[in-house]
Amino acid sequence: MGFAKAFNYGNITQLTKEISKPSGLIWMLTAFLFIAATVLFLLKKDAWLFFGVSAVIISQILIFTVWQDAKFGTIANIIILAITISMVVCTTMKKTFEKERIEEIRKSDSANVIEPLTEEKIKDIPEPIKKYLRKCGYVNKSIVFNADVFWKESYIRLKPDKDWTELTTKQFNSVKPISRIAYMEFKTMPVTGRDIYRNGQGNMNGKLFNLIPIINGKGKEVSQSSLITIFCEFLFIPGYIMQDYVKWEYLDEKTVRATVFDEGFIVTGIFHFDNEGLFSRFETEDRYYTDEKGKYAKTSFSAIVDSYQTQDSIIIPEKVRIVWHLKNGDYEYYKGTISKIVINVAE
Repeated sequence: MGFAKAFNYGNITQLTKEISKPSGLIWMLTAFLFIAATVLFLLKKDAWLFFGVSAVIISQILIFTVWQDAKFGTIANIIILAITISMVVCTTMKKTFEKERIEEIRKSDSANVIEPLTEEKIKDIPEPIKKYLRKCGYVNKSIVFNADVFWKESYIRLKPDKDWTELTTKQFNSVKPISRIAYMEFKTMPVTGRDIYRNGQGNMNGKLFNLIPIINGKGKEVSQSSLITIFCEFLFIPGYIMQDYVKWEYLDEKTVRATVFDEGFIVTGIFHFDNEGLFSRFETEDRYYTDEKGKYAKTSFSAIVDSYQTQDSIIIPEKVRIVWHLKNGDYEYYKGTISKIVINVAE
């Protein structure tokens, strides 16, 4: 509009103040910057950010020069800037996740050899685990040493009295060395999170607009709890079962106790199986819950598999729930539906 006013193209009544031709050219340049930012964003080119922020800044400066006529353009610029910041949040966290994922894949590739999971290899583990592996079709298939877990849908409830918040979740697990990295986007707010355990260190990090830390869990309690997150997924990615850092103990035909040793941590949990031999529930007393005052306390914790699905002749978990068993009642913290598990991924 400023360009048209400066060069007398049409009857521009919305702008009452005269605009010089040099200013008009800057108005046109700003329009091209917005267009370039949009095109580059659609093409998934990182340069969109430079063009978009430049366009907003120049646009706002131009608005100040004709404030009475164009002041409401500030609202549009604020909206554009907010969307841009939200996209930066996603891009930054996502790149961190992908970088760490590649690092763990490289470690996994150097530490593991692809070979079949034979009856001979599982002869010394408890019978309920053997039955599960046979039932799901893992026997005589390649041993799983890492995996990408894709969630069709996932939800988190940050406090017992809060509503569910929908997430977009991506996850990578490595068996040797033991690690897990999850990336989460909140669909209803500009928040992204990263939940990681590797090298004996756990961290749960979340930021608003990539600027304001709203979650920054770390330390011994968080690390132990992050290890237990992997622990309860051992049967999702059964290469964990064969590792030296886990010891199994038969309890009965439907129950097995396991103990994991990693980087000084020792945690114990119980795996339950249904009548068909499928893993149905994991429970432990070794995970830490954080109360409203920020204090940690070991609290009863469960991971529940409500249903299974078939993927390329393998039976994998489908619907999963995570539950804290608090003194005043159960607190269902997370629930989701797995769409697929891609095993033994490479760079």
